[in-house]
Amino acid sequence: MALDYTYYNQNFPKLTEEEFNKLLPAATKWLSAATHRRADVEVLKASEDYAEWKLNQVNDCLCNIINKMSDISDESGPLKSVSNDGYSESYLMNSEISSELLSEARKWLSGTGLTGVL
Repeated sequence: MALDYTYYNQNFPKLTEEEFNKLLPAATKWLSAATHRRADVEVLKASEDYAEWKLNQVNDCLCNIINKMSDISDESGPLKSVSNDGYSESYLMNSEISSELLSEARKWLSGTGLTGVL
């Protein structure tokens, strides 16, 4: 994916450059796997229906996947809820995390022809 911190910070600023660089490889691999590599820059550019707007949608999607990953991976892990009376905590299950990421990807890749593989 051809995404850098400058693009991210101009369009979807939330994280520091260090935090962004930590999550970028995982987000890139996740999106590549979720789209069966159809969202990879090299694959997009080689396809017959390549368009710059499609690459921008993929980058926007990746930025939002990074932000979503940041939301669900704080210091205490993917905390879902806390109850103070009697104290209890519940955490997101892997399937819930995957569902949240897929929902985000579908939203941002809509209209690109890449959502059919999600």
